[in-house]
Amino acid sequence: MFVKNFFMKRSYNTLIILFLSIQCLNAQSPGGFGTINMNLWVKADAGTSSTTNGASLTSWIDQSGSGNDGTQSVGTKQPTYQTVSTNYNPGIDIVGASNPRQHFKLPNATVPGGASSYTVLYVANNVTGTGFVLAAGLDENLRANRFKIGANGELKNSWQNTAARLIIAANANRAGKRTLSCTNYLSGSGRNGFVQALNAASNTATGINTSTANNKIGIREDGIGNLVGDVNEILVYTYSLSALNQAKAETYLAVKYGVTLDNTGGGTQGDYTASNSNNIWDASDGTAYQNGIIGIGRDDASGFVQKQSHTHDDTTRIYLGTLSTSNTLNATTFPNSHSWVLMGDNQGAMNANVTANAEMPAGLTGCALYSRLEREWKVTRTSTNEDFSWDVTLNNPASNPTLVNTAHLRLLVDDDGDFSNGGTTCYYNGDGTGIVITYSNPVITISGISTAHITNNSTRYITIASINSATPLPVKLTQFDIDCKKETPQLTWTTTSEINNDYFTIERSTDAINFKAIGTVNGNGNNNTTINYSWADDNPINGTVYYRLKQTDFNGLFEYNGVRTITCEQSADINIYPNPFENSFTVQISESTTYPVTIEVLDCLGRNVHAQTIESGATEITLNDQLPTGTYFVKVISETTQVVERMMKMK
Repeated sequence: MFVKNFFMKRSYNTLIILFLSIQCLNAQSPGGFGTINMNLWVKADAGTSSTTNGASLTSWIDQSGSGNDGTQSVGTKQPTYQTVSTNYNPGIDIVGASNPRQHFKLPNATVPGGASSYTVLYVANNVTGTGFVLAAGLDENLRANRFKIGANGELKNSWQNTAARLIIAANANRAGKRTLSCTNYLSGSGRNGFVQALNAASNTATGINTSTANNKIGIREDGIGNLVGDVNEILVYTYSLSALNQAKAETYLAVKYGVTLDNTGGGTQGDYTASNSNNIWDASDGTAYQNGIIGIGRDDASGFVQKQSHTHDDTTRIYLGTLSTSNTLNATTFPNSHSWVLMGDNQGAMNANVTANAEMPAGLTGCALYSRLEREWKVTRTSTNEDFSWDVTLNNPASNPTLVNTAHLRLLVDDDGDFSNGGTTCYYNGDGTGIVITYSNPVITISGISTAHITNNSTRYITIASINSATPLPVKLTQFDIDCKKETPQLTWTTTSEINNDYFTIERSTDAINFKAIGTVNGNGNNNTTINYSWADDNPINGTVYYRLKQTDFNGLFEYNGVRTITCEQSADINIYPNPFENSFTVQISESTTYPVTIEVLDCLGRNVHAQTIESGATEITLNDQLPTGTYFVKVISETTQVVERMMKMK
């Protein structure tokens, strides 16, 4: 009986252990490969002591099951909750610029010390100086493990001792963007770290931190350095992830927070891999489109549903249903796991130009195209039949956002990214495919994009075109300035591309309301190089003057390009006094003036209330005594000079 009970108990305990192990393997986790040997998983969309925007946080609960919760009992040191931080997802805002520095404390050994293998991934940003996302250690030789980023998003993870500091990677300026960092250390093989945006070096540190104390989020282990930014998610494993699992974890973070994975190493680097090991984005297929990658999808093994996503500059959005202020509030979802739609762009201009227009399809029904955006997008749809919507913001003034007519717009879908060699399909409002194109200045929205447009488990290339010159997107004006050159206003402007550009008109005003054309400059028709223009106002006006530039196409369509203000005082020796005046004033003109000279007096509405011609150097101008008091403008006009003075009539 004893033997029987003994073996029954051992079998029972074995079943419990096996059951718990299976539970850990099958639990939701980043990348879906389980939380065994995972020391920390904190994410802003779970486990925070509050979900009220701006609320101070006392704790950030570890989702890995290891119990390594972040805590902060001191009110002034508590980070705050952000409802929407990155890619419509929440974040933890940490302000540590001065004492008391905000941060969370973690239990000892959350980050392994000594020569132990481990992997640390995080998504965060920092706006000034060097920001410490995670830190631990500080042994008797002052060695510590620090995971940090610079103000431009560059990775600065380091293992420090008194003799040397190892910096892993220094990538290009990525100010305002999110940093996704992965440090994967296999014991005895050196330390390998990289940031997903650039390659990084692989080096061996001098000396190893042996301490497992002082584990903290948002501040250096010794409490001196700090983060000024926000943290979205941190993962810590007590082993070195395999290449496949590392790719899965990075994909989970990259899609969730809209971070583009680096593909400069070629091969499979920069691929996106789902928890079921499916490749949902092939970086080697169209490498020019590995920019601004965003995506929506559902992966149950990762506990992940991203229903809307946008680029860091918000020029491109992709979403299910109706766009909401946050991912959580979007009421639409994918019905099945392992559903994905990812897109990236070629960084082309958000306007038409000669290069783009040379790559347009011909002979398509309902699509005799006039122009198209230079920017193109690669789209990969995987295992989903769901319709989605796509927003494009015309953030370039050259796109003429006020001249967009949705009846002229076309969605082009191509099979290989070359829109001129065949394989392009054209879609538009009312074509029977369910596509709907709308416009709310300056955003073009294309909704109802279905498997009829981009088939399931395929990659396609898309852009937006126009069939009519009334939606032209023609001239890219990159600069328009004005300066005084020897008392003469000098206007300069630059274009980097022109389509059907006939001429520019210079208009002038003294009140910024009523403008008059005073000159023209010929355009360069169709051009795709930088051209500098200039024009001088040889008949200037004294005082503050307003200029604007009007660009006109060969078809007569035109647009305005802003207003510039300048004051170039003229040495015309014209004096008008007294000011204020009661009913009369004197105009004193130098002897060198060419006569006759016309005097005009305008009221504040621009109406002419008095006009006369004078022939001598000093003339008294008497106005109608019935004119009301207030502001008037006196214009003195000769063959070579025009002066406007603001005058005040008193009782």
